[in-house]
Amino acid sequence: MELDVRPAKAGEEAFAWRLYWPYIKKNIFDSKKFGVKPSDWIAKDERGRFAEYWASGGDRYVIELDGEVVGWCGTQRHPRRIVVENLFIKSDYQKKGVGERIMNEMVPRWKKDKLTIEVPVLKGTKFADGVERVLVRLGFAEDKSDDMTKTFKLN
Repeated sequence: MELDVRPAKAGEEAFAWRLYWPYIKKNIFDSKKFGVKPSDWIAKDERGRFAEYWASGGDRYVIELDGEVVGWCGTQRHPRRIVVENLFIKSDYQKKGVGERIMNEMVPRWKKDKLTIEVPVLKGTKFADGVERVLVRLGFAEDKSDDMTKTFKLN
């Protein structure tokens, strides 16, 4: 399968939102893990926050496999580091190595710019352990932790 990670185009925010909101709603709002109640989810407010995030000036990438859009990635550049804020893959393509392939393609691009790479991982989700194993396999090390996330870093 041919992988392409490219800058997002106008209009692809809606696709990204469709992958983002069910995961965030389930793992943040419905889980009760982080002190947020399900009743705190107000769809139009969350959609507005996502639109602000999408337009916030970070880099947004769309992931294609054999020409089909299967995911997206959002990053934020800082002077000496880049933070991979979001990486979402369609459910049909999860747990098939797509995320690892994406990171294998993107890490050399960021390292070429001499950036430290940080990846916060939301704790307690069904994907957390697998994501952490992939990051360690790619050379990342756990850097810091808070109530919601563990952050992995690659210098």
